[in-house]
Formats: sequence, structure tokens, C-alpha cells
Amino acid sequence: MVKKGEYDKAILYSLEKLQGGEEDRKTKYVVALEDAFSRVMAKDLHRLDYLIDKGNESDYYTIWMGYEKIAERQSKVRRYLPLISEDGYVATFKMVDVRKEIVEYKNRDAAYHYALAEELLLDYTESNKEKARSAYRHLTHIARYYPAYKEIGSLLTRSEQLGKEYVYLDIEVPAHLRLDRNSLLELTDMGLSRYDKKWIAFDDVPRQNTSYDYKVTLHVEEIAIGRESEHVHTYVKETSIEDGFQYVLDENGNVAKDSLGNDIKEPKIIDISASITEVERNKSAAVAAFLTITDLHRSDVTDEIALDTEIHFSGFSCIYIGDKRALNNEVHNRLDTHLEQFPGDYDMVEEALDKIKRNARGKIKKAFS
Repeated sequence: MVKKGEYDKAILYSLEKLQGGEEDRKTKYVVALEDAFSRVMAKDLHRLDYLIDKGNESDYYTIWMGYEKIAERQSKVRRYLPLISEDGYVATFKMVDVRKEIVEYKNRDAAYHYALAEELLLDYTESNKEKARSAYRHLTHIARYYPAYKEIGSLLTRSEQLGKEYVYLDIEVPAHLRLDRNSLLELTDMGLSRYDKKWIAFDDVPRQNTSYDYKVTLHVEEIAIGRESEHVHTYVKETSIEDGFQYVLDENGNVAKDSLGNDIKEPKIIDISASITEVERNKSAAVAAFLTITDLHRSDVTDEIALDTEIHFSGFSCIYIGDKRALNNEVHNRLDTHLEQFPGDYDMVEEALDKIKRNARGKIKKAFS
């Protein structure tokens, strides 16, 4: 592991082997631990010196974590000191006091991210809410280890409020479509708030004193209802079947006998028929609609999404008059005495608009995901 540069793995492995009493501490593991510790400490301290000399503020967190790692590693080894092998070999570990550096770079990292957050909030505009969200990310970074740092609580609240985008729904229906009030209310009741997330909130109806960022408009352009279509098809099924038996008569008109003297019988074949009437009803409705998403800060339509939809009603019945035995399996499977009534125009419009609404919800969710 040391040859591969996996020093910390080598340290853990050696410490596991040294967990017994002093008499069980083999020299090869003591030496291996000493060597791996010396190498990794030199490597880490050299890396930290380089980052400090570079003077990049964005490296403060990396430097802090580097010193934390050194402190953790030294703590693990310190538990075994003094470390003497079974052969009397005394291992030497050069420990470094990094407590001051840990505090220093932890504070520097907090100050760096806090200053960035303040600067981003100063530059914030409603048309660029990403700055507030970025400020929030810097502040949550600090809050993980300094939850009460300066004014971090109020700045977190402010950045979260400023970074959130607000979307409201609008419905546009031409007057000539004459949709009733209930239908319009149903369209408006999208329940978009179910898609609220950390940085976005939806309203089916715009609220007062809310500055919105986007408007989603559902445009219903046209509603077309097809004619009621009914097709009646009547046909006859005929067949011959075996219906019991009859006696065979001889040339004299008497019942014929077989060689044993028994009456001779034969199948009785009769012709049967049934008249079948099939009724098929169809009706359809179509709604032409689309969504537009408008960036209210730029007054630009950023997206347009088609929502055209059709619904179809289909009713069917199949009845017969006559002998049911004349029907084949295909007709048997189609038998249905219940014939649905044609839906009213209003019901079909409601069903079509409900489908439009469900489709619109999915499209809106996807557009802002």
C-alpha cells in the first residue's frame, strides 16, 4: 500500500495489526506504521504549504479540511504511543500542533463565503434570481459548521425569499366559445401548488402583493363537437342442427327393424334461424388548446406547448330474435343488450377540458423541472 501511495490505508492496516498487547506488536507493523505516517505527513504538509502560498481564498475550505485530516490521523496514532515493538524497537512520530491552523482557516472560509453572499445579495435583481440562490448556497455552507455566524439567520431567510420564482396561471377563452362559469373555474383549479419546490411556487390564481416571474397561459382556441352517428346492421344466421331422433319407416310405412328386431332410429335434422341486430353509436369532441410561458421580467414568451386533444364516445349493442342455437361463437361473444345513450354536448366538453387540464399540469411540471 505504501508503494502505491495509499498511506492512510497502510496506517489503518498497521493499527489493526497492533491492537493487541505490547508482546504482540510485531516490528514489521510498527515500522510500516512509522514509515506510512512520516510519508503522508510530509506529503500533506507540503500540499498545504503550496495552497497557502498560492493565496486563493477559494482554497480556505480545502486547507481547513487538510488540517482536520492531519489532526484526525495524529489522534489515531497517538492512542498507541509510546509504540514499542515486541523486539524493543521504539517508533518515532513527529506530531504537528494544527489547532491554531484549523481555527484560522475555518474562520477564513466562513468570512470568504459570507462576503460572497453579501456581495451577491447587493447585486441581486428580480430578473436574475440566481444570485440570491447562489448567496443561499454560500450561507448554507457556513451554517453547517457555524449556524450562528454573524447575521447568517436573517441572510438565509432573505436569500431564500429573493431566490424563489413565482408562477401564476391565466386562462384565455374566446367569448364565442361561451364556456360557462363552472367550466372556467374547473380549468383554473389546476392544483399547481403540488409542484412547489425550494425555488419555485405556483398559484392557480394570482395573489395580491406577489411579484410574479412567469405567467403560464392556457389558451383554449376552439371546441368542436361531432354529430351523433348511429349505424344499425341487421342480418340473419341460419343453420341445420340435430334435434332428437325419428324412426326409420320401411316401404310399407311401418317402423323398420334391425336384425335383432329393434326399432331403427336416425337423427332428426331441423333448420333454425335467428335475426341479429347490431347498433353502433359514435360521437367525438375536439379541443384546440396550447400553453404559453411568459417571462414577465422580459415580457417574452419563452415556450409554447400544444395541448390539442380529442375524446371519443362509442356505444354498441347486439341483440337477436329467433333461435339462439343458430348463433355462432363470434356472434355469441358480441351479444350485449345494453346500448349506452349518446352523451350530451356539455358532458363531452367537460370531459375534453378535464383531459386538457391533466395534460397541461404535466406539461407545466416538466417545463419548470
